[in-house]
Amino acid sequence: MNEDFTFEQAPFEAALLSVRPGSAFSAARLLALLEGESEPEVEAAFALAEELDLSLTMDLPPDDAPTERLAWEDRQVRAGTLRQSLGENDPLRLYLNEIGERPLSAQAAQSLAEKSLSGDQRAMEALAQGYLPRAAELAMTMTGRGVLLLDLIQEGSLALWQGLLAYEGGDFSAFADRRVRFALVKAIALQARAQGVGRELKKSLERYQAADRDLLGRLGRNPLREELAQALGWNLEETERVEKLLSDARAAQKTPREPENEPQPVEHTAYFQSRQRVAELLTALPEEDARLLTLRFGLEGGKPATVEQAAQALGIPAEEVLRREAAALLRLREET
Repeated sequence: MNEDFTFEQAPFEAALLSVRPGSAFSAARLLALLEGESEPEVEAAFALAEELDLSLTMDLPPDDAPTERLAWEDRQVRAGTLRQSLGENDPLRLYLNEIGERPLSAQAAQSLAEKSLSGDQRAMEALAQGYLPRAAELAMTMTGRGVLLLDLIQEGSLALWQGLLAYEGGDFSAFADRRVRFALVKAIALQARAQGVGRELKKSLERYQAADRDLLGRLGRNPLREELAQALGWNLEETERVEKLLSDARAAQKTPREPENEPQPVEHTAYFQSRQRVAELLTALPEEDARLLTLRFGLEGGKPATVEQAAQALGIPAEEVLRREAAALLRLREET
């Protein structure tokens, strides 16, 4: 006798699939949904969000105890004094000097993007190099949130490079910015997860809902935000943030999704194909350099390694990691 089997969706999967493709999704809510999930499931959640072309909103709580370097970078970026404040041999300064200060104009980027679609390799290389300052610019809007600026810039740069491989036409600047922003928020969310933020968010959501139900029963009406804050022992700002997370989740569930075509097999998706292309390109590098990039960008599904972590794993100085990484990325751009 044949039986039909159905598989229950994970909470994060049901939530992501409940919203319209191309819309926004709360990074804080996603982190709460991923609490208790395995690392492969976490990676699958972000891959699904990217496949649905969702933009993750940067609504994670600020880092309560940033390191001295994180706080310093945030202050300098906000004051507009970062470049001149960096030491002469600071790795961040060396990288920023290498990529330059002026990003391509949207018009120039679009022209190069269209040429690259026709197979113009020089145009693709010029586009990859010329858009790196824009990736750095976007990274600087997210300083002080648990990830060093150099690591954020590298995450954005990798997303840009992968985006070039996946680009199929349309407004390139909008496409590239979306890919870079997604990668930046993902990096910050993964760091926040490592610090237990997802667990705290989940507890906060559960406490809010319990207090809301209790006050509704006792008062006979919906409680005011001030009453909820008092019952929870929170300030109004924290109460409002959790309230908004729940409100956005309810709104997403009420919004009907547009009809879609049959889902593609995973091996046909843009995400899978870009990862496959990256793996193919790495074979053009010496084994040590391929290993370096794999570590730095988490290409085996793990968390991207910082410069210091990669240096320790490979037994080389941090400056050597930066030098070899820059040379390896340049060679890969030549291979595309």
